[in-house]
Amino acid sequence: MNNKKILISEGFMPIYKEFADIIGPEATYAIYKSMRGQQISFPKRLYTTDFILDEIRKHGDDVDVHKIALEYDYTERYLRQLLKQRKIKTHAKR
Repeated sequence: MNNKKILISEGFMPIYKEFADIIGPEATYAIYKSMRGQQISFPKRLYTTDFILDEIRKHGDDVDVHKIALEYDYTERYLRQLLKQRKIKTHAKR
């Protein structure tokens, strides 16, 4: 006999139903088992600013801050402020 639970997402609470619609009931159940009872807040951005600055550094003088800002959902102005604060030189490229 198989002990695996059959998951029916129609009976899930609304937030779990949303997750199940996106990632499937099995992954939703795994999140539920691991995180239930906790309040979770999802940041607007997926990547840290340190990661983004490293991406900019990798491109060196050929960096297109505008393109990176669009790609990673940051504003160009914010990235330029970070670069200025951390004294990373870039050339404006449009």
